Amino acid sequence: MRRFGKRVIAHRTLIQDICWRAGPIELLFLDAPKDTSSMLRTLRTFGPHLRPGESFLAVQDYLYFPAYQAAVALHRFRAQLQMTHIVQDGSTVAFRVNAPIVVPGEDVMPTAYRPLPPETIGRIWEELLGPLPARARERIALGQALHLHDAGHPERSRAFLARRELTRFQCDKIVSKWRLLTPTRPKLRRVLLEGVRRSCPDLARAIPRRSLGSRLARALRRYVWRRGAG
Repeated sequence: MRRFGKRVIAHRTLIQDICWRAGPIELLFLDAPKDTSSMLRTLRTFGPHLRPGESFLAVQDYLYFPAYQAAVALHRFRAQLQMTHIVQDGSTVAFRVNAPIVVPGEDVMPTAYRPLPPETIGRIWEELLGPLPARARERIALGQALHLHDAGHPERSRAFLARRELTRFQCDKIVSKWRLLTPTRPKLRRVLLEGVRRSCPDLARAIPRRSLGSRLARALRRYVWRRGAG
């Protein structure tokens, strides 16, 4: 960006505080929004400035399965957006804006997010994966398991993972993102580990058996117990 420094103005802000008053946007590139709330808040700000038939929306990490909520949030605008570009061996996807994008204020409120039934989640993912080539589907497909789990269907999530043969790429991502994936999803730990062991046993050895936090907690409990026993 150094070459274009004189043409670029950087602003430090929060998603909920961001605003735009500079007119129509030809290309909107999004990287920060990684969940439903932040994606909808961002589109509520910038959506009215995207011109149908002229503007493009590019989303970094659209295919990054731990951030599956960004893709799911965009799914509600599937009638307004037409997928045009997929970065090969990357996670970025671009769309042409074909109709106005309007996000009602109530849609960005926490009360707007209600768990979906498994059947609805399955339909959403069929429509998300349908237009993607095989290599792109491989990158985001495991997001369906996280979606099921986070929507309150842990058994469906574990069943989804148990019947899948993981690819080498997926195993590697699970291992490299293990600490990100499992702290808030303890019920998925075993089935994820079993999947990696089944499909890529050599990579399973790289998964830490216990996190540093759990080891410290156990050590603290032992210390307190010994002091009490003494």
